[in-house]
Amino acid sequence: MDGVANSDKRELLLVEDDPNLRSTMALVLQRAGFGVETAVSLTAARQQLQTKRFDLLLLDLDLSGECGLPLLSEVRTFHTDTQTVILSAQISTTLQQKALRNGARGYLVKPVDPLEIIIFVRSLLSGPIA
Repeated sequence: MDGVANSDKRELLLVEDDPNLRSTMALVLQRAGFGVETAVSLTAARQQLQTKRFDLLLLDLDLSGECGLPLLSEVRTFHTDTQTVILSAQISTTLQQKALRNGARGYLVKPVDPLEIIIFVRSLLSGPIA
């Protein structure tokens, strides 16, 4: 009624090169009340990060042969208010630990259940940023 819900809308950037997964995840997150923008490459994500503030970056680690880890480090350095969650089809403890050491707040293995991602994102964005 007072417009607080709209002013508190959390903005997400989803970086995913698979068109079906990207559109499905974006739709699921939008329906959950998040503002969602998408990028298909690291270059496109960097451009969007330069022009808009995001609360959360959902980052695929393997973008058509490009590794997403360098972007994770850039976000940690230059966009300190943006939290990052890694999306990967790889179940790798080593890769997960590396991502978390480089500033990721979470590591989700694809395919991600829609309810799981909504719950995870909501819980991450509801608490204080560590």
